[in-house]
Amino acid sequence: MSDAADALTDEERSLRSLLRFWTLLFGAGALSFAVDPDRSTGVLNTLPGPSLPPSSEKYWNALAVSLMATITVLSGMAATDVRRRRAFVWPLMLSKAVSSGMYARRFAERRATPYLVGALVDGSILVVTAQRFLGARRRRA
Repeated sequence: MSDAADALTDEERSLRSLLRFWTLLFGAGALSFAVDPDRSTGVLNTLPGPSLPPSSEKYWNALAVSLMATITVLSGMAATDVRRRRAFVWPLMLSKAVSSGMYARRFAERRATPYLVGALVDGSILVVTAQRFLGARRRRA
């Protein structure tokens, strides 16, 4: 193949840039969750509306840090070659689909503002990622 055929399309470059951004964001999230697990909940509880009760239980935090570390690596690996490693984007999108759905379910049960914010943030990450992913796929197909 020629260099021109190997060059990324605009859509692929856009996906790569997004994945690089997610790599930094998710990595920072993993570190933040690991170092100060109560920080996110504390910040979210300053928003108007019902808040979440304080929790001394850190059992689920280990899974949250693990998930954030995993999606950090998936994003980073996919960003290194958005053509050959595009399959790594699927588990990232699945993660965001499940988390936004679970946040929406929790919000429907309890109407706590942090659950709504979680649904909106993770849902937005899913939508933006899916748009860029599908745009890059259509262009190369």
